[in-house]
Amino acid sequence: MEKKLDPIPDKKIQKENTKSFHFGQFKGKNIIIIIIESASAENFTNSSPSKFEMPFFDSLKKHSLYFSNAYANGYLSSEGVKAIYLGVGNHITEKRIKHPYIKDRTYLGNFLSTINYSSSFFYSNDTYAADYWKAVGYSGVTDYYNSSTLKSDFKKAKDTELPDHLFFPLVANKMKKFKEPFISGIANVSTHNPYDRFPGYESYKKKYSTYSQAASMKYLDEVLENFFNTIQKNTWFQNTIFLFIGDHYSRAEDLLNRSDWGLLQIPIMIYEPSGKLVGNPIYPVQQTDIPATILDLLGIIDPNPSANQSMLIEDPADRQILTRKGNLLLYANDSLFLSYDMLKSKPAGCWNYRKDPKLERELDTPEFLLKQFYKYLAKVKLQFRAVE
Repeated sequence: MEKKLDPIPDKKIQKENTKSFHFGQFKGKNIIIIIIESASAENFTNSSPSKFEMPFFDSLKKHSLYFSNAYANGYLSSEGVKAIYLGVGNHITEKRIKHPYIKDRTYLGNFLSTINYSSSFFYSNDTYAADYWKAVGYSGVTDYYNSSTLKSDFKKAKDTELPDHLFFPLVANKMKKFKEPFISGIANVSTHNPYDRFPGYESYKKKYSTYSQAASMKYLDEVLENFFNTIQKNTWFQNTIFLFIGDHYSRAEDLLNRSDWGLLQIPIMIYEPSGKLVGNPIYPVQQTDIPATILDLLGIIDPNPSANQSMLIEDPADRQILTRKGNLLLYANDSLFLSYDMLKSKPAGCWNYRKDPKLERELDTPEFLLKQFYKYLAKVKLQFRAVE
């Protein structure tokens, strides 16, 4: 008989692992979140045959916390932004940000506003801006900037976005006027498929043509280098923590690992200029852990119970992730990957992703893994309410 989900999770799970060793060590620091469009981890991993040439990003990586087992909580940019800012994954099919199923709570921007943080978000594309603004706005972010708001004559243009090399300098110029402390986010556009959404694409393609997305990522790497060269002149730079996060996997047809596990793997990195956060953790983390991580760094306890936890909590035995793909729930612990069919209420497959990253050798689902899965699912349900 299949085990039923616990209707009321054990109260102790609401208080487990709320602090890391670094709790409050970066109190008062500014936060900048850089969301990378269509980024798969295999293209950022040094040992991968499909590693892209990104010398500037790689130079930062040497002085950063780079999480090499990081997962997206969805397959769309809007789902990624919602997970990053609200800590809410794509676990239900309803896409509305404010919905009766999702409990009202205090989110990241709300928390930081109570300690006098200003908040902003930058995204170039005017057409898809609404999906982004709904998520970051609901989280408590107050100021939203796109091409039209940063460049007065852009409204006369036929395009719906400025390419990254034109948009990021406008962001840097706006940030000159920021007063500390602040939290700000930027989402780039030019690495979106079909990966040619910037001037000079053909010349980049001739130099970086091994993989179809390599040219646009090299272009972004140069944009980031110029952006950092500009903003590091500001007095607030050394007092700022930078988070780099992929919004979802690359849709490039020549992606090497297209297994359910491989398509969830994204780059997540934390860069702190003084070098106090450096390493290569291999335990699983996910986009929905980002708000908890930022609050942990700044020394803020989130009283709202959920499955999310700071990425700086290093206990591999307690780290798990969960994403929905259609009627399947995709769950992973430190080594095993479970596909669970919600319609049939039973496992659809189990693999050891450490030994079998392409999920080619299916295993029998161990009972202990199902128990872990049910317990974790009970934690996830703490963010939702039943609607009659």
